[in-house]
Amino acid sequence: PRLTALAARREDDRMLVDWAVDPARQRRATQLLVTLHRDGRERELLASTVVPISGRSGTAAVPVPADAEGAIVVRASVYNALRQRSDPREVTVA
Repeated sequence: PRLTALAARREDDRMLVDWAVDPARQRRATQLLVTLHRDGRERELLASTVVPISGRSGTAAVPVPADAEGAIVVRASVYNALRQRSDPREVTVA
């Protein structure tokens, strides 16, 4: 599978993550994994969620911990039914 686009924005206590995948049938993704990290401390995991997906694009809502202030790095990968993973993408939300 291939994650072709990733964008994110924070709304109150959640991160809205817009994603798009390669539409080719042989690259069909079934799950989106999103992790949140503090900018500059990417080894520290703030939140993680797996979202079932269908179609070519969508938006996933990820809860943001109350103590998460400042810039947040959003990382995402997609998986297929065989658990093959795409290359990860990331964006930083100020």
